[in-house]
Amino acid sequence: MPSGLIIEKHENGHVLEVVLDRGERGNALSASMYRGLARVIRDAENDASIGALLIRSSCETFCMGGDIADDRGRRDPDYSAAIRDFAEQWLSRSIPTVALVDGGAQAFGCALALSSDLVFSTEKAWFSLPELMHGLVPVYALAVLNASGHASTGARLMWQGKRFSSRDVSSFANNVVLCASTQEAEEGIANTFNGWMGGNVVSLRHAKKFLNNENDTDRQKILSGAHEELQRALADADEDPKKAQSYLSGQH
Repeated sequence: MPSGLIIEKHENGHVLEVVLDRGERGNALSASMYRGLARVIRDAENDASIGALLIRSSCETFCMGGDIADDRGRRDPDYSAAIRDFAEQWLSRSIPTVALVDGGAQAFGCALALSSDLVFSTEKAWFSLPELMHGLVPVYALAVLNASGHASTGARLMWQGKRFSSRDVSSFANNVVLCASTQEAEEGIANTFNGWMGGNVVSLRHAKKFLNNENDTDRQKILSGAHEELQRALADADEDPKKAQSYLSGQH
């Protein structure tokens, strides 16, 4: 598993917890982290005992987006393929997923959180798709939100470009649960998982597959369009790599 990810099992092995642990980069997702996350989901899909996935961060920042740079600070040529691999695995997963957000969720980090099946969000959390205000289009963030049934949420975040508080987002995103603190969120998540596991893992996966079918019609078309647009943007970034890298890494 690449650095930046911590994987643990809980609730008698039925819940897989994924912790984003790259705080020095705002938990921005590198190509290797996307590959690692895709692999985690694939492995979980083949483990019939896993009934739920929890995504959280090791610090108050949830995720500031994607990081197109490699370890030497150059554009990683694997970035566009890696994010597509992850997006395909993420959108086709049969495992229901909960995100715990206690801080900033920006760019693709915002999409990752809000495309989860439930989002437990503290009052310190905020969400933003600010790319358009910097001359970029958040193609994969929009693709993931659109393909997971949250097109209107993605459009609202993108066109306004500002930071939305967790309270604001909970007023128009129907999968967001507003919590006063991390402790309250953790208790709510534990109660949710206990309730889910009171049924059985097979039922959980059937429910998720049913929801996937509802949103499945144009998934590949949406992802193909996002992939083409991202490659175009990365080609432009080669002409001004510092601007693109700093923005996509959430360092601006």
